[in-house]
Amino acid sequence: MAEKNLRNTVILAKVETTYGTDATPGATDAVLCGIPDYGFSPDKRERNFVRTSLSPLGFAVGAKRQTITIPCELKGAGPDGSDAKKAGQLDSLFQMCGMASSAVTGPPAYRKYVPTTKDPKSGTIYYYLDGILYKLLGTIGTFQAEFVADGYASVNFQMTGLHSAPSDTAVISVTTWEEHMPPPCLSIGLTVGSYTPTGVERITVDLGATISEKKDMQNTSGLSKLLTTARAPKVTVEMDMDSLAKFNPFSTLSNNTLTSLSWQIGSSTGNIVSVSVPEAQLEDIKVTNRDGRGVYSVTFLCTGEDDEIEIQTK
Repeated sequence: MAEKNLRNTVILAKVETTYGTDATPGATDAVLCGIPDYGFSPDKRERNFVRTSLSPLGFAVGAKRQTITIPCELKGAGPDGSDAKKAGQLDSLFQMCGMASSAVTGPPAYRKYVPTTKDPKSGTIYYYLDGILYKLLGTIGTFQAEFVADGYASVNFQMTGLHSAPSDTAVISVTTWEEHMPPPCLSIGLTVGSYTPTGVERITVDLGATISEKKDMQNTSGLSKLLTTARAPKVTVEMDMDSLAKFNPFSTLSNNTLTSLSWQIGSSTGNIVSVSVPEAQLEDIKVTNRDGRGVYSVTFLCTGEDDEIEIQTK
């Protein structure tokens, strides 16, 4: 069959022991996700010569890399509360984004993700697409999470991996998925410092990791390693305008005042997600319209030292 069904797709993700060495993820490493967006993007060395024609000569292929965006639900590992500190299906992807993963026994017990500089992980991603297998090795990346009032929390992982030739391979059989519903974005308890906003319709979290490449002529693909060289996590909140006596973002920004943010979705142990930012510097304020109401869209830069943002599943 020439046509490929995008829904006949499986994503597997597993942390590597050695950078760029296939971690051989299996069925237990499957990630429940939306349709991925895959790309193969080699460098092009243009051959721009003068001659008696305007036609191109074509190009030489240089360093090669693969990219994939994986849209997922953001939720706890399970709804039954059997193990609140369990590493769920997103654990490997979070680690590939430079987030250290650890189990906290508590009480209460939870799984903790915080940024790391000293020990970032790489991983292997298998993308089975209806009879074709794409393998991404040495994969690292970044993510954007979104919390919306009329839905549930989601997270998009934007990953980059080393080149590996695809192959005709049957889709792996997976029998166990994390199919439970994510918690709704209701009664989230958002606080900005000591202030409790109202009319909170959307919160976005952008890890803001910068991915750099180590190009190498000694390597057959021209690219030997991918590195995370910077990180600037940001949180944007859309919320009602209030009196300046209660919340004055303009003075907060002008005076370089640090504040904190925290919120939580879910109440059933095992399927709770909480986010906390101990120190945040307001960097951008927009006054906009929502159905005739004035609202703020305020963006905070999360500051600190490998503790600027913490995500817990519990």
